[in-house]
Amino acid sequence: MRLLPLLWFLLAALGAAAQLVVSGATADAGNVYSVFSSATVALGGAIAAVGVALVYLFILRMRPSLSVAIIGYSHLFLATAARFSQAAGDLFRNRMLAGTGTTDYSTMGLAYTAAGLANVLSGIVFILALIVALNTRHERPEDVF
Repeated sequence: MRLLPLLWFLLAALGAAAQLVVSGATADAGNVYSVFSSATVALGGAIAAVGVALVYLFILRMRPSLSVAIIGYSHLFLATAARFSQAAGDLFRNRMLAGTGTTDYSTMGLAYTAAGLANVLSGIVFILALIVALNTRHERPEDVF
């Protein structure tokens, strides 16, 4: 459980880096729209991941439990899948905007659909983690004596 908040901070950094690499690698000189749109998605995702990391730090400090850790790692897996599916969708979109894309719109739509579904499931799992954490009774040894 102690590693979970660190992994969320790492996801924030890697997710933002993936978005920025995708925007920089596929943007041409005249199309700054793809760079700005990917940068805003990267910033929003990084802020959200840092916020979730802070929540897990608080849970770790106040009410740690194995069930919250299992649900938290499931949440991390789904959020990672969502971030990198979003980056893949942005890669396909930026290639289409630059005129170098060889895929069709259905591939781009599939990546965005996978990202959206993973985001929704990630949100549901996060709510479950909060419910389990709030219902966990944890007595610290210093509270007993």
